[in-house]
Amino acid sequence: MIRPLSDAECAELFGAAQPGRAEYEPLAGREPLHDYVTGGRWTGRAAVLWDGGAPAEIVFWGYSGD
Repeated sequence: MIRPLSDAECAELFGAAQPGRAEYEPLAGREPLHDYVTGGRWTGRAAVLWDGGAPAEIVFWGYSGD
C-alpha cells in the first residue's frame, strides 16, 4: 500500500506544504523519509513535488516484500 503524505506531513518533513525537488533531494534515500513509512513490508509513501506552483512529479519510497 502506498499512502501520500498529507500537506501537514510535507510541511513537517520538507519545510513546505508544496515541496519541490530542491527540498526532496537532501532527504532522498535517507532515514527521515523512512520514518514516515509504517506497516512494514509492502508499504510506502508518496509525495507530489511542485515546480512553479504546479505539480511536476511524484516520488515514492518504502519497503518491498522481498
